[in-house]
Amino acid sequence: MGRTDGSRCGGKLLMDFSYIGTGYHGLAYQSDEPNTVEGHLFRALSLANVASDVLNNGYERCGRTDRDVHALHNYASFFPDPCPPNSPCSTVSPDERGVGPCYRINTFTKAINKHLPRGIRVNWVKHVPDDFSSRRNCTFRVYKYFFQLGSMDLSLIQDACRHFLGQHNFNQFCKTDNRNPKDSHGTIYSFEVERYNELLCVATICGRAFLWHQVRCMMGVLFKVGEGIIPGLKVKWLLEHPEGAKFE
Repeated sequence: MGRTDGSRCGGKLLMDFSYIGTGYHGLAYQSDEPNTVEGHLFRALSLANVASDVLNNGYERCGRTDRDVHALHNYASFFPDPCPPNSPCSTVSPDERGVGPCYRINTFTKAINKHLPRGIRVNWVKHVPDDFSSRRNCTFRVYKYFFQLGSMDLSLIQDACRHFLGQHNFNQFCKTDNRNPKDSHGTIYSFEVERYNELLCVATICGRAFLWHQVRCMMGVLFKVGEGIIPGLKVKWLLEHPEGAKFE
């Protein structure tokens, strides 16, 4: 039996997108600041007739990044707009979801990218179950932090970063948002620091999730270790004493 209610003929979508954060006011959409990565994405989704009001279409992202932070792969899930009344998809059966003439998913990536500025690109779009959440169903996240070693001792940094492994209260290693307080407990699965090339080193951090500015705060403390300002065991002490004034 064909559907005549103008329902979404393809179900929920998962979108993989990349961006160079330089020049944008962070990833997250801001009603009073159009120049964010999501601000441009939402506009492109609307102009491409994919989702005209994505914030009210179950939109969720995998992770949030700050200003000047880049992403090779970030993910967002949402429902596309309903098919127009009396559209060709009204004759498509539920067993043919996603193949109706109003819903050619293979054209979405090109259509969305057409309306995006340089530095933001959608890599692919695919179907997911309607109860899928790009945030809750994500099992791990990986961050890479590139830096110049300068006069720092790489071996001291490598030795100290192992203290972050496992489950901890990371209250000393994040920025607190008093308007939206969050549990500061988390899990770091791996933390490796190595030379990337002759000029740069890279820290690769894999965790279940990350708090606001957590990666920056962890690296800031490790830099103090590498400079010989504090001992590596200070990292362990801060993890064991999460309350009180933030370590500067």
